[in-house]
Amino acid sequence: MNEIAALFNNKETFGMEIEQLVQEEDTTYIDAILLYCEENDVDYSILKKLIDNTLKAKLELEARERNFLSNKVNKLPL
Repeated sequence: MNEIAALFNNKETFGMEIEQLVQEEDTTYIDAILLYCEENDVDYSILKKLIDNTLKAKLELEARERNFLSNKVNKLPL
């Protein structure tokens, strides 16, 4: 049970940290996530566990706006 509570806490904290980086650095969500991982020595392989639905939606919108995802793709594979 503690692992589940810690995971949700990490998701909330991670999301807030990314939002703060986007605003402070005037950067994209994708770049903010990469910057956060580099600065905090976070392995990219655990990102799926840290990204909540709100952040996922923002990433998907950003990816569509930059044509990283076609309109035929319904969801990010996270």
